[in-house]
Amino acid sequence: MFSGSSRGGGGAGGRMAVILTEHFMFRGSLKALGGSGTLFGSPGTVYIEMNIGERLHKILRIDNIKRSENYKVYLAEAQSVKYDFDEVHLVNMASITIKQVSI
Repeated sequence: MFSGSSRGGGGAGGRMAVILTEHFMFRGSLKALGGSGTLFGSPGTVYIEMNIGERLHKILRIDNIKRSENYKVYLAEAQSVKYDFDEVHLVNMASITIKQVSI
């Protein structure tokens, strides 16, 4: 998380991907947070992929740390894309918008 100057805005959160190829017990937290400043940055995304038995399980997690729901994560693509998640965790007032953009 990066903070902006007193007149600037905080940067948007990043993108994090965790690909697990074997069973792993993790007791910490994974966060891609937007920075602070005159305006906050939108939260980033954490994508987790793991095998449960023979099945691939995909999780998308977004944490907005209780900031306004106006700070959205946009999944914006210039072409048709299929998003395929088994779980989507929107926590602490997080929101997501999916839209198509033209190039």
